[in-house]
Amino acid sequence: MKTEKKYILSLDLGTQGTKAALLDLDGNVITCGFSENLFSESDGGEITLSAEKLLAGVLASTKAVLEAGRTRLPESQRSELWG
Repeated sequence: MKTEKKYILSLDLGTQGTKAALLDLDGNVITCGFSENLFSESDGGEITLSAEKLLAGVLASTKAVLEAGRTRLPESQRSELWG
């Protein structure tokens, strides 16, 4: 019987950008990714970050982590994450 390995995707949404890390259940880091936040500045100098841009950063850093993890995991474990 095949034992399915489980992973944790950790996200840190900070002011500079979104950091993502893929870990196994023992806490070993498989890979990390980062996506810089794209702020907007109004004519009055107000700095904002839209929800759409924040979500785009989450998706970009998550994609980077999963794609990098694909090459770092043993072949036998890759299908568990990517089918």
